[in-house]
Amino acid sequence: MLQNRIYLGEITHKDKSFPGQHPAIIDQSLWDRVQVQFKANLQAERKRPRATSVSLLTGLLTTRLAIDLLRLTLRRRVDAIDTMSRKL
Repeated sequence: MLQNRIYLGEITHKDKSFPGQHPAIIDQSLWDRVQVQFKANLQAERKRPRATSVSLLTGLLTTRLAIDLLRLTLRRRVDAIDTMSRKL
């Protein structure tokens, strides 16, 4: 909330701020203190790099429900193909 320049009585457009037609809700000194605190609270960059390759087990581990749903879907497709071939 205190990163919005409207509280200073300003408006922003394309990363530029301009004086607004409304009064400021907070003063500039409070704004500056809050911005300093926000910068101090930023988390440091990760020291460990993120994974760049796909995990070896991706797609191999699954649940019983997923297997049952896949079997049901395949069974319906086979039944639909059989029905269509009988009509020909």
